[in-house]
Amino acid sequence: MQFVPGKRMAFWKKCVIGLMLMSVLTFAALLALLSNADDHLCGTYVEGDVLSPNGKLKAVSYQIDCGATTGFNTHVSIIPGGSAFEIEDRRLWGVTSFFVVESNNDPAPRTQYGGPKVTIRWISNTKLEASYDARVRVLRKDAFFAGIDIEYRYQ
Repeated sequence: MQFVPGKRMAFWKKCVIGLMLMSVLTFAALLALLSNADDHLCGTYVEGDVLSPNGKLKAVSYQIDCGATTGFNTHVSIIPGGSAFEIEDRRLWGVTSFFVVESNNDPAPRTQYGGPKVTIRWISNTKLEASYDARVRVLRKDAFFAGIDIEYRYQ
């Protein structure tokens, strides 16, 4: 077999380009798979809801469970009083939580879905109270949300 430098380099370049192309395509396929994974791997469970005294707003507590790699959590949000808490394909569209806590692997009281227990009650049409155990980890805690003052206290 005779050595021809030009042909050997062309073969080597083809191999490198082929490997790079395969890597890029594999990475793109993995990204596409992961971007849709949360639709199928996470579950959302409504723990409870409480209407404001005038019925115009509703405070909703819910949990999002994405499996063993995530901790147990509880979210609280405010939505219009006459609307249902919509969960489409296990995703929440247009809902922002003003209060989020996670269990922090502690013995704090839990809900039926495993998240920390949060008790919500309306004090007035413009004031809401959220009570929770001091042992949980607070991830988000807004004092004002959607025109409502929010007070927090330990249970």
